[in-house]
Amino acid sequence: MPFTDDPVELQRRAVTARRVGQQLLSLDVHALLRAGGGDTWCGPRANQFLADARVVMRLVERAADELLLVARRLDGDAVDAAARDRR
Repeated sequence: MPFTDDPVELQRRAVTARRVGQQLLSLDVHALLRAGGGDTWCGPRANQFLADARVVMRLVERAADELLLVARRLDGDAVDAAARDRR
């Protein structure tokens, strides 16, 4: 993504980052853990599945948090750029 100081483009990018972050948070990654619980199957493969599901859950949550952080930063950049344009 090329650098820009256009407030409209910065705001568009913030909206997109926020939307994708919120979509990630709305995924039911906890369903993986429920699907792999002791009622489903037991053993080493089940344990490995649960460990992998926990890793995926943390990665998805971290990615969502980072996207929401980027969106907030872009919102601030857009406000700053708009203020500079008004001078």
